[in-house]
Amino acid sequence: MSRFQRKISHASIRQVWQKYQETGSPSDLPRSWRSKVLNEREERTIVRNFLANPGTSIKSQVAHQARVGKPVSRRTLRRRLRSHGLVPKTSARGKEITKKNVEKRFKWAKMVQRWILAGWRSIVFSDECLFFPKRIAGRVIWCQRGEPTPHDGEPNLHYKSIKAWAFISYNGNRGIVRYLGTLKAKDYLEILKGHL
Repeated sequence: MSRFQRKISHASIRQVWQKYQETGSPSDLPRSWRSKVLNEREERTIVRNFLANPGTSIKSQVAHQARVGKPVSRRTLRRRLRSHGLVPKTSARGKEITKKNVEKRFKWAKMVQRWILAGWRSIVFSDECLFFPKRIAGRVIWCQRGEPTPHDGEPNLHYKSIKAWAFISYNGNRGIVRYLGTLKAKDYLEILKGHL
């Protein structure tokens, strides 16, 4: 039994003793490490590229390294980026509500907060929406630790999407209306005439 109250096998003791007899020390000998794939200058160039071009993917950088004759694995690349203080963040999508619209909504909410049920029976809420058959996540952007999550603007519309309009009222929801292209004022009026 050792002083830590753990059982140590005879084989382990024999190996330590044999190592001590051969090297004069029970410690492991220094190991020879592989040389680094990228030198400091190459690493700094890659980091600058990721910072200057938000949205650069690990996959595209690995492909670039292979083209220039400096192949590197994804795992190594991620490790090198992290060692330089970069962290991956998923980009934010969509637009923030403007201050003007926030004020309008707040004003409307204050106006209707004392409405009785009869008032709400005459209200209809409608909206348009895009449905993507394939889920679109935000791009992974590598940025300095501590920086806010970068904004990536509108969703990528190169995927096939389904555009629809619908409304809800006191009496429940109504059928969803599918439309094509951009919903302009005259198209919106046609939908209201035909379905509201």
